[in-house]
Amino acid sequence: MNKNKILIYDDYGVGDTKILGRAMGDYFIPRGIEIHTTNARDIIHRWALNDNVAALVMPGGRAIGYQARLHPHGNKKITDWVMNGGVYFGICAGAYYAAERIIFEPDIPELAVQQNGGLGLVSADAIGTLHRELNIAPYRADTASMAAPQIEWVADGRLHLSYYHGGPYFQPRGNNMEILAQYVLDDGDRPAIVAQRVGNGRVIASGVHVEVSGPSLAATFAHPMAIEPHARHVARTLQQYETYRKSLFDKVMNEIISQR
Repeated sequence: MNKNKILIYDDYGVGDTKILGRAMGDYFIPRGIEIHTTNARDIIHRWALNDNVAALVMPGGRAIGYQARLHPHGNKKITDWVMNGGVYFGICAGAYYAAERIIFEPDIPELAVQQNGGLGLVSADAIGTLHRELNIAPYRADTASMAAPQIEWVADGRLHLSYYHGGPYFQPRGNNMEILAQYVLDDGDRPAIVAQRVGNGRVIASGVHVEVSGPSLAATFAHPMAIEPHARHVARTLQQYETYRKSLFDKVMNEIISQR
């Protein structure tokens, strides 16, 4: 059966998926793959994850919200579907959700989360945020915790840039995890985008928002002329290096399409 759909999860806990939907549509629709949204009810009760679906995308947001809707039956549906040949692509919160364990801001009591991941499909601890390494604020839903770090694609050693807002790096547990890309940091590189075979399927987890361009980020602010200087700098940096940002996005999308 032809895998001609990609589903973007859009339910409790998920942030705005407009940028993600547009970016993935621009890449996949010309390749004959449709982009649709799904939710926990569809996954659990309506067989949304069927043989037509090439990939399930779990976006950024709040992983605790995903767990509230998907545990336990939705998690099992996702895991079984991946085992049977599906591709799970998790971004930021969706990447935390894929890991064996979540370790989030452990040194900030009011933000700290340490718990098992919802899916446990990636043999790693998802550890965030990188506020010290990137010289930004600890995670809040505001502009002070945004960044545009350098990302190295391991296979060719090329440097890219991507949007960061609270995502993890990955500390492997065992040897099953493949490092696709890494944060380039002063105190040592750390895995930023990873992949792992799970049964007949594959999981790809990204700590960075590869889908976010400079203009798309700037457009999310209600009053662009009044954007806080740090956020303006992040948006301008992404725009200045859009070719490198887009190249990273294309490489990650190719990792998805290669599994069809």
